[in-house]
Amino acid sequence: MSSQNKCAVIFGTFINGYGIYRSLRDSGFRGNIYVAEATRPIYKKTFIELCTKDIKVIHKVADSTQDVVEILNQIPEKNKCVFFTAEECMDFVKEAIEKNLVENVRAYTGAGIGNKYILDKYEFYKLINEHKLGSAPKTISSEEDPEKVFGKKYVIRSKQSWIGSLNTPRITIVKDLEERRKIETLYEKMGMKKADWCYQELLSVIPQANLSVVGWYEKGTELFFAHKKIVRFPEKNGTGCIAEFVEKCPADPLNQTRRILKYLDYKGPFELEFLYDPEEKIYKAIDFNPRFWMQHELIEKTSEYFMIRKILGEEISPKSNYNIYYKYWINTNQTIYKVLTGHFSLIKYFRSAVRAPGVVKSIKWIIYVLYSKSLGRKNRLGGNK
Repeated sequence: MSSQNKCAVIFGTFINGYGIYRSLRDSGFRGNIYVAEATRPIYKKTFIELCTKDIKVIHKVADSTQDVVEILNQIPEKNKCVFFTAEECMDFVKEAIEKNLVENVRAYTGAGIGNKYILDKYEFYKLINEHKLGSAPKTISSEEDPEKVFGKKYVIRSKQSWIGSLNTPRITIVKDLEERRKIETLYEKMGMKKADWCYQELLSVIPQANLSVVGWYEKGTELFFAHKKIVRFPEKNGTGCIAEFVEKCPADPLNQTRRILKYLDYKGPFELEFLYDPEEKIYKAIDFNPRFWMQHELIEKTSEYFMIRKILGEEISPKSNYNIYYKYWINTNQTIYKVLTGHFSLIKYFRSAVRAPGVVKSIKWIIYVLYSKSLGRKNRLGGNK
């Protein structure tokens, strides 16, 4: 297929989605790009709408396979290449393709033996331990008593990143029983049930202990890179604010990654995240993202857009080595905020970095968010009648 008779469909409108858009254009793709705003928006304009005009945005909340079918069928192009930035629509797209509800759709929707082992973190840890695929943090169900198992300090985490259209909370470090009860009450108010979370041993909270093996995997094709977090936001349990390219990845996480992907019969782009346990001196797998992730542009620019080109249908193989042009990936939205709040040392990372999305666009987005929030506050106080 040439770019004249195919289009790209991105499910997700924030930084991940913008990164895919930018990689598509940088790789030479000139077809139409559609972006599905498939979750309930916070602001009137999405991040990607504010950053570029060269897209077509479809606003439709996707809570079912039929919703996804309606999104895909309203796109006129015959050949649709689907890119995921989060997991909430992957199973819907997979079912739509398997039941022939949509035609001419090219998508990588996860593992061959089923996504439950990937998308449910509790099941993922069990899989790793039971089949001796690697190491995972000690994790217990919400029916067990975490204070008896871990003592006072441990982690509470959602089993899945998405429950329907609910984007669940990230991990929270618990310090005592009272704090745990407050967190669980908050989860329940959000619509979560007790079976939706689990408890886990607390490993290192240092950002540099967090390493990801990333790239592409399918039988006969293996592209592995690595990056580690330099700065997180929030600091102890947040997403990567600044990530560094790791030129020589340790053998342990690479070997674990290979065993896990092979067992799952996985196909497509991925990020497998590890935390280093300083006591046992091993890496433990903590999360699997079966799609594009926030820092994927750092890898795409290094690998000559291998992942983008594979999803577009190119028959290519990874090279034995690539030139490394960028050392860091920076979430400029978060980094600019941290610089403005006194973290001036972070300015040094802007050099030799993939800036996501870019300083000017980040400032534009920050102004838009502040304006939207002030407008919302005025309306709540009775302004703008």
